[in-house]
Amino acid sequence: MYSEDLSMDDPNARAYFWGSIYEGDYMRIKNLSIHDSRAFSCQQHDARNFSCVLSQIGVSRTINLQVLPKPPVDRVEDLKVATHGFTATVTWAPVADATFYMLNLIPGNTIVKTEDLEYHFEELLPDTQYTLEVFPGNAGGINTDVMPATVDFRVSREGKSSCDYDVCFSIKGDIIEEGDDYVMVPESSTVTLSCQPNNKVTSKHIFTDFNVDGESVFGDEMYSEDLSMDDPNARAYFWGSIYEGDYMRIKNLSIHDSRAFSCQQSQIGVSR
Repeated sequence: MYSEDLSMDDPNARAYFWGSIYEGDYMRIKNLSIHDSRAFSCQQHDARNFSCVLSQIGVSRTINLQVLPKPPVDRVEDLKVATHGFTATVTWAPVADATFYMLNLIPGNTIVKTEDLEYHFEELLPDTQYTLEVFPGNAGGINTDVMPATVDFRVSREGKSSCDYDVCFSIKGDIIEEGDDYVMVPESSTVTLSCQPNNKVTSKHIFTDFNVDGESVFGDEMYSEDLSMDDPNARAYFWGSIYEGDYMRIKNLSIHDSRAFSCQQSQIGVSR
């Protein structure tokens, strides 16, 4: 690795060796790369001429030379966040030459170092706007000239719940504000409507219906065509259990979904 580059005549060579009998010897290596990360040492011999003996003066201790790579020059891309309750999972695409990633969650200045391409935050605060910064790095550090990837998000609140007439009805989602009889959510978000019995159910046969503006969603022009009980990817999806209650999820909300929702349940008996 050095024999071809090493010169005792050319000071401009990558590896140049020079010295003095009285002042010691030197070797300069220029344009270091990670391949120069090797163990170096030296030894000296008596420079005088003897008839048959060459005496060894000493051998130095070994000093390990470590050449650090340049920090990543690319920015983190494809940063995504998925929230659930008071938790959030963030993912991102790998960056060339990065061996770790530094995450900074604001507010709180929670700084995390990870070698993975995702991270899970827990115990986040409701009604709080968070900003996450992600920096790529390696043994050479973090490139301060590269802007971090950022994403803003807000965790979901538990949502509005009402239990009347032996039925519990709730709306869960990215709740921004709520009052006695309303909740506010951002456009393009998702809400889940829940309808569950609030009393001891003696029959396994329960019929549930979600209402919008006092009428069944199954008969409403806005939802009847989108509503599915088979396709979870539908904009409006209805599912449930005779023991756990029923649910309706509405995705990609628009201002036209600003309507009054409720639910009703009927218990059907079984003859002997």
